[in-house]
Amino acid sequence: DNISVRREQKNLSGSYSIYVERVGDNCSTGAICTCVTPDCHMLYCNYMRAERSPLICGRCGKDIPLYRLPYPPGQDDHCLLCEWHQSYYQVDKLYMECLADRFSLRQMTDPDSELFLSGMEIRSGLEKVTGKPVYYFFYRYKSRLGNCPLCGGKWQPSPYPAMADYICKNCRLATDAMCP
Repeated sequence: DNISVRREQKNLSGSYSIYVERVGDNCSTGAICTCVTPDCHMLYCNYMRAERSPLICGRCGKDIPLYRLPYPPGQDDHCLLCEWHQSYYQVDKLYMECLADRFSLRQMTDPDSELFLSGMEIRSGLEKVTGKPVYYFFYRYKSRLGNCPLCGGKWQPSPYPAMADYICKNCRLATDAMCP
């Protein structure tokens, strides 16, 4: 659902009767969150999740459809989130195909990279509109757990094991125990 679709539906609704019917599940999407009120969310993407939601429920670890979320302030759709999702997917795909290794790995692992910074900005906006903590999944390539790359504090065991192994509550970062 976006601005163009809504505009066209409105234009056509005077001449045609429009209705939406669910005919089945989309086999390229993952399991959908059915939690009534998720405790938190996680912004997450990788090269295998191109067709899936970039937002995961902290309670069950399943995808949260974007239509369930309010739009960010001043926006009429989730285009910025979808664009970030596509950018992350493309960068991770480049990395997995061994193309532009240094560039793509830096984009995913460096807190000063453009991809990381835009993801954190989107994360912050989502947290404002949902009223729930939103974590950004931080990809650590072959590195020990160490400390949070933003505040230097120790990673804490995640109270949301379906989402991630460790979190930094201050910085709203999440990561797994073993990153390849």
